[in-house]
Amino acid sequence: MIGLAVSAKEISRQSKASDYRFIRVSGSNSSTNPLDYEYHPAEICLDTDPSKHCSAEWSEPTAPSVGDNPTGTMVAGSLQKGDRL
Repeated sequence: MIGLAVSAKEISRQSKASDYRFIRVSGSNSSTNPLDYEYHPAEICLDTDPSKHCSAEWSEPTAPSVGDNPTGTMVAGSLQKGDRL
């Protein structure tokens, strides 16, 4: 019985999604379309233009590779305004 509890806990921990920040690389300044965002962990946003969506976090089931589009759900409140550096 203890073995089952440990196994279930381990499976639950492995299936949790993690949040990753994606940079907007195309689309309109107000886009939240996942196809307009790519994973580029070395890039950042400067808060120089509050009218542009620059990056946002998505909850992903697996770690993305550089250049991947998000496939999960955008994290509420994670949208960052500005220009891509």
